[in-house]
Amino acid sequence: MTNQESGVYVFPNGDRYAGDYSHRSDGSIMRQGIGQYTSKDGLICKGIWSDDKLNGIGKVTFTSGAAYEGMFVNNCMNGNGRYKFPDGSVYEGYFQDNKLLGRGTFTDTKGQIWHGELNNNIGNGFQFKLNM
Repeated sequence: MTNQESGVYVFPNGDRYAGDYSHRSDGSIMRQGIGQYTSKDGLICKGIWSDDKLNGIGKVTFTSGAAYEGMFVNNCMNGNGRYKFPDGSVYEGYFQDNKLLGRGTFTDTKGQIWHGELNNNIGNGFQFKLNM
C-alpha cells in the first residue's frame, strides 16, 4: 500500500468517496481515515474508516430516510448509538452487529418515551413513563 492521500474517488458504478484513502497493490483504493461515501442511490456513510470499513464514530443515512449515528465495527452498528426511523421515531441505546441489544430508550412519533431492554431487535418489558 502507498501512503495515505486525500481526495475524491468516483467508482466505476458512479458511487463516490471523498476523504482519506490508501492505494492497494492492485491500484484500487482502500478507505482509510475520515471520509464520506455516497452511493449513486443516495446512501451516505461518513465517519472514520479503517481497512475500507466504517470503524469508530460514524453516521449512515439510508435511502429510506432512516439514519444511524454512533459506533461502528467492521461496517456494523456496534456500541452506543442513535437510530432515527423513517417515521421520525428514535431509538437510543446499544447495538451489536446491526441489532438493538440491551437497555435503550425509544421515543415514538408522538414524543412518548419508552424505556426497556431489547434482545435481537425485540423489546421485552418496554415501559412507558406517564408524567402527570
